Amino acid sequence: MQAAIHVPNINWIECTNNIVFVNGIDQTSPSVYSIPPNVIEKIIVEGTRTVIQSMTWHGMQEFQVEPNLGFVHTERDLTYVELALCGHMVPQFQ
Repeated sequence: MQAAIHVPNINWIECTNNIVFVNGIDQTSPSVYSIPPNVIEKIIVEGTRTVIQSMTWHGMQEFQVEPNLGFVHTERDLTYVELALCGHMVPQFQ
């Protein structure tokens, strides 16, 4: 494989040969337990809708028309855009 992709025949290491963890053991909890729940809590669509529907601006509370998935809605100088099946890289995902 190395010859096929023109890679020198050497011993590769990912990062270092040195021990980087205390006693050589990674004692951190897996990121899956902290990162996804934290992201979900911050960007969940229903949470965003709830905040908007609780806000008062230009003398009225909430949108007068409730947004739906895949919805673009402008009301009283506030535009809400919601796209299904995409994350922070909207142009790539949709």
